Amino acid sequence: MIKGRRKEILAAIYKGRNKIDVEEVPVPEINENELLIKVKACNICGTDIKILKYGYHQIKEGEHRILGHEVVGEVVKKGKNISRLNLGDRVAIAPK
Repeated sequence: MIKGRRKEILAAIYKGRNKIDVEEVPVPEINENELLIKVKACNICGTDIKILKYGYHQIKEGEHRILGHEVVGEVVKKGKNISRLNLGDRVAIAPK
Protein backbone atom coordinates (compact mmCIF):
# COMPACT_ATOMS: atom_id res chain seq x y z
CA MET A 1 0.00 0.00 0.00
CA ILE A 2 1.03 3.57 -0.65
CA LYS A 3 -0.26 6.29 1.70
CA GLY A 4 -3.15 4.09 2.83
CA ARG A 5 -4.33 3.41 -0.73
CA ARG A 6 -4.15 0.08 -2.42
CA LYS A 7 -2.10 -0.29 -5.57
CA GLU A 8 -4.19 -3.27 -6.62
CA ILE A 9 -7.82 -4.36 -6.39
CA LEU A 10 -9.60 -7.68 -6.85
CA ALA A 11 -11.52 -8.22 -10.08
CA ALA A 12 -13.43 -11.08 -11.66
CA ILE A 13 -11.87 -11.38 -15.11
CA TYR A 14 -13.64 -13.02 -18.04
CA LYS A 15 -11.09 -15.12 -19.94
CA GLY A 16 -13.31 -16.92 -22.43
CA ARG A 17 -16.36 -19.11 -22.46
CA ASN A 18 -17.00 -20.64 -19.04
CA LYS A 19 -13.79 -19.17 -17.59
CA ILE A 20 -13.63 -16.40 -14.99
CA ASP A 21 -10.75 -15.91 -12.58
CA VAL A 22 -10.55 -13.56 -9.60
CA GLU A 23 -7.22 -11.73 -9.69
CA GLU A 24 -5.50 -8.64 -8.39
CA VAL A 25 -5.31 -5.88 -11.00
CA PRO A 26 -3.86 -2.36 -10.82
CA VAL A 27 -6.16 0.39 -9.56
CA PRO A 28 -7.35 2.15 -12.74
CA GLU A 29 -6.03 5.60 -13.63
CA ILE A 30 -8.69 8.18 -14.47
CA ASN A 31 -8.72 11.14 -16.82
CA GLU A 32 -10.13 14.63 -16.25
CA ASN A 33 -13.65 13.50 -17.21
CA GLU A 34 -13.86 10.37 -15.06
CA LEU A 35 -14.49 9.20 -11.51
CA LEU A 36 -12.83 6.40 -9.59
CA ILE A 37 -15.43 4.49 -7.59
CA LYS A 38 -14.68 2.19 -4.67
CA VAL A 39 -17.16 -0.62 -5.27
CA LYS A 40 -19.28 -1.43 -2.23
CA ALA A 41 -21.63 -3.91 -3.95
CA CYS A 42 -22.08 -5.35 -7.41
CA ASN A 43 -24.36 -7.75 -9.19
CA ILE A 44 -24.09 -10.36 -11.91
CA CYS A 45 -26.86 -9.87 -14.45
CA GLY A 46 -28.30 -12.00 -17.23
CA THR A 47 -26.03 -10.38 -19.81
CA ASP A 48 -22.93 -11.36 -17.80
CA ILE A 49 -24.16 -14.97 -17.63
CA LYS A 50 -24.85 -15.05 -21.39
CA ILE A 51 -21.36 -13.71 -22.13
CA LEU A 52 -19.83 -16.30 -19.80
CA LYS A 53 -21.73 -19.15 -21.46
CA TYR A 54 -21.67 -18.10 -25.11
CA GLY A 55 -19.01 -15.41 -25.51
CA TYR A 56 -19.58 -11.99 -27.06
CA HIS A 57 -18.75 -10.81 -30.58
CA GLN A 58 -16.97 -7.66 -29.32
CA ILE A 59 -14.62 -9.65 -27.07
CA LYS A 60 -11.97 -11.33 -29.19
CA GLU A 61 -10.76 -14.86 -28.47
CA GLY A 62 -8.04 -14.69 -25.83
CA GLU A 63 -8.94 -11.15 -24.71
CA HIS A 64 -9.45 -10.73 -20.98
CA ARG A 65 -12.18 -8.36 -19.78
CA ILE A 66 -13.66 -7.22 -16.48
CA LEU A 67 -17.40 -7.50 -16.98
CA GLY A 68 -20.15 -5.84 -15.03
CA HIS A 69 -22.17 -2.68 -15.01
CA GLU A 70 -24.42 -3.06 -11.99
CA VAL A 71 -22.37 -1.34 -9.30
CA VAL A 72 -22.81 0.91 -6.27
CA GLY A 73 -19.97 2.57 -4.44
CA GLU A 74 -18.24 5.68 -3.22
CA VAL A 75 -16.30 8.35 -5.15
CA VAL A 76 -12.62 8.11 -4.12
CA LYS A 77 -11.05 10.20 -6.90
CA LYS A 78 -12.40 12.60 -9.50
CA GLY A 79 -11.13 14.27 -12.62
CA LYS A 80 -10.77 18.05 -12.75
CA ASN A 81 -13.79 18.43 -15.07
CA ILE A 82 -16.18 16.71 -12.65
CA SER A 83 -18.18 19.31 -10.75
CA ARG A 84 -21.44 17.61 -9.73
CA LEU A 85 -19.97 14.93 -7.47
CA ASN A 86 -17.55 15.07 -4.56
CA LEU A 87 -15.20 12.65 -2.84
CA GLY A 88 -17.18 10.41 -0.51
CA ASP A 89 -20.44 10.72 -2.47
CA ARG A 90 -22.35 7.47 -2.83
CA VAL A 91 -23.18 6.56 -6.41
CA ALA A 92 -24.95 3.93 -8.48
CA ILE A 93 -23.86 3.19 -12.03
CA ALA A 94 -26.56 3.49 -14.71
CA PRO A 95 -25.14 2.14 -17.99
CA LYS A 96 -26.30 3.61 -21.29
